[in-house]
Amino acid sequence: MNYVVLLALYALTLCGATTDLCIGQDLESIKAYNDQFGKPITYMSYTNLTSLSGVFTPIDYGSGIQHAQALLNLQPGPNLNLGLWLGGLDGLLSIVNGELDYNINLLSKFVNNNPTSKIYLRIGYEFDNPSFNYQTTPPSNLYIKAYNHISEMLVNNTNIVRVWHSYSQEPLMLDSFWPGSENVDMIGVSLFKSPFNEYGAESMNSVNEVFDFAKSKSKKVMIAESASFGGTDITWFNRILELMESQPVEIWCYISTNWDVQPQWKGIGFGDTRVPQSWWRKNVIENLRFAKYSVVSSSSNPLKKNGFYRWGMLFVCGVMGVMMVLGCFWKRGNGYALIQDVEE
Repeated sequence: MNYVVLLALYALTLCGATTDLCIGQDLESIKAYNDQFGKPITYMSYTNLTSLSGVFTPIDYGSGIQHAQALLNLQPGPNLNLGLWLGGLDGLLSIVNGELDYNINLLSKFVNNNPTSKIYLRIGYEFDNPSFNYQTTPPSNLYIKAYNHISEMLVNNTNIVRVWHSYSQEPLMLDSFWPGSENVDMIGVSLFKSPFNEYGAESMNSVNEVFDFAKSKSKKVMIAESASFGGTDITWFNRILELMESQPVEIWCYISTNWDVQPQWKGIGFGDTRVPQSWWRKNVIENLRFAKYSVVSSSSNPLKKNGFYRWGMLFVCGVMGVMMVLGCFWKRGNGYALIQDVEE
């Protein structure tokens, strides 16, 4: 067997496996993460269409400070994962009737004011979450109408990515909520209890079903929200990496915070989900799979800003793989000999 060929093929495979890193979900928790690990390429924040609170000015609902613009000011040109709450059934009706068009235009202005940042807008995030009241009477087609109304008003914002984000748990009703491929740029999933595979309906089966649905629609997938439910658990983190080996994940958004000190979440069971330092540094920060803005140990190196260092390394990796393959062709003189070596 020609091990040079196998090494080359491995290198080419490695170069194709890339995932952007996103951290959330409140301003102070994100700053604390940055102090320890450096800046990710994407941040996570939330707002609601009724008031757009937490976009232009800060607000704290008891779950930490939400301030999207402040996050985008932490470094030049970061991306933003922005969860847009639509306000349940009443909010859907207001959107469809055009009563919130002014706020949609304000949101468009916010996006335009940050042209170097990609805004992943999760329109009515976790639309199939029963507690969000998007699926009661009238049925889910009202959500589709509201989603498409917002999506079509923002279609000229070239730096916006319209994300259709599923709760990703049984009972799934993906077809019932699907707004159409023309208004969806990416599909999102949530991962909290499911990687443990011990919470009944909250299993990886439904998560994988969302991935399969995305493939059928030719859409990329982001892990739009995730945290190791109940507190930091290395098993949970390892299963996330296993998922990325079996499914294509464009972006991994992790909520690194102590939920129990936030009044809105205290006692619910999320616990302290701040990232495990040694595991995270070894498996994420030092892993070329993940796109990062910079790391603490090399923050003064301009080549490592905005993922330039990582992409440079992957480019070198790819060139080396191609050179190895071409070298084997040159050595043997024909393609048949290359295949023959692998089979021996």
